[in-house]
Order: sequence, then C-alpha cells, then structure tokens
Amino acid sequence: MTSSRSVALPPVASILLAVFSVQGGAAIAKGLFPVIGAAGTGAVRIGLSALILLAVFRPPVHRFTAAQWRAVVPYGLSIGVMNLIFYQALVRIPLGLAVTLEFVGPLGVAIVGSRRALDAVWIALAAIGIALIAPWQAGSAIDPLGVAIALLTGGCWAAYIVLGGRVSQLLTGGVAVATGMSIATLTVLPFALAADSGNARPIALRWEALGASRT
Repeated sequence: MTSSRSVALPPVASILLAVFSVQGGAAIAKGLFPVIGAAGTGAVRIGLSALILLAVFRPPVHRFTAAQWRAVVPYGLSIGVMNLIFYQALVRIPLGLAVTLEFVGPLGVAIVGSRRALDAVWIALAAIGIALIAPWQAGSAIDPLGVAIALLTGGCWAAYIVLGGRVSQLLTGGVAVATGMSIATLTVLPFALAADSGNARPIALRWEALGASRT
C-alpha cells in the first residue's frame, strides 16, 4: 500500500520562488502596457489565473454560506484593487521603487503581529531599506502620484493578508484563492473594458494583444 505525500519547499526556497514569480511577472506584464494598457494587463493576468484556478479547484460556490461569502468577497476585491492600482503605479514610477514602496503594507502587518525581539530587528532593517530607496528629495524627478499609488497598493496588500487569514478559516486554500481571483477579475474587468488608447475599440479587446509577448 502506498501513501501520497505532499512535497513542501524549504521556507527560504519558497520565499525566493515567490519573489521571483511576483516580480518577474510584473516585469513581463509591464511590457504589455503599450499594447493593452495597465488596466487591460491587470485584467488579462488576473483573468487567466482565475480560469486556471477554477479549472483545477472548481469551487462549489452554490454551496457557500453567507459567512463564507462575507469573507471571500472582500478578499477578492482586495486582490483586484491591489493589482489594478499597482499597475497604475508602474505607469508612473520604476518597477523596483513601486515594489519597495508597496512593501510597507506587509511590513505594517508584520509590525502589528510581531511578538519576538528578533522580529523587530528584521522589521527595522526592512524599514531602513524602504527609507533609503524612497525618493525623499524635494527635487526628485519621481512622479509623486506614482509614489502615492504605490503606497496605497501597500495598504491593499496589508488588507489582502488580513482578509486572506480570515477566509482561510472558512474555505480551503485552493477554493478560496480560485473564488477570490474570480471576484478580482470581475473587479478589474470594467476598468479594462473602459480603457481606450485612442482606438475605436477598447485596448483590452484587441486580439493582437495575445501576441504581444512576441514583440
């Protein structure tokens, strides 16, 4: 008789893989901005992810309780808003700066939830890094609106962490994420459909966007 075992990556490997995935994906996504715009890029990225997750986990949404919906809807909204405004920040400021400023969100959650002295050391080092890279100079050429949007994205990231913890108590991980990403897609899609780059059709509907990665 054989038993199946789940393979878990070491914590450091998981963190590095997550960093590479998130930042690598953002860098690739930014290359689509000239073709489908920031909102369109967000809709494509989130929408494709939602379709894959729905196919894999098939969440039984028709059996969700009211409490489960109250938990998963804000969770999905936070994902959608976070991605939508993050791409708006990328239109205005460099990727590295946007990601750094966005990190104030999870850093704030870490500060609130910290219970060990060692945690305070790591939090302080992260805060120093953010302070050093942020454009504090009065004559900086960095767009202040882009900085503000990146910081707002950090707030959405913090909300996503907190709401994700709550929804995980009511739904299994795969079902929660699949449902949340679907709600996120519905959140972003109207902005993508309304976006227009001066063409007759909204840029999010241009079929040539499917081949943008080849250009």
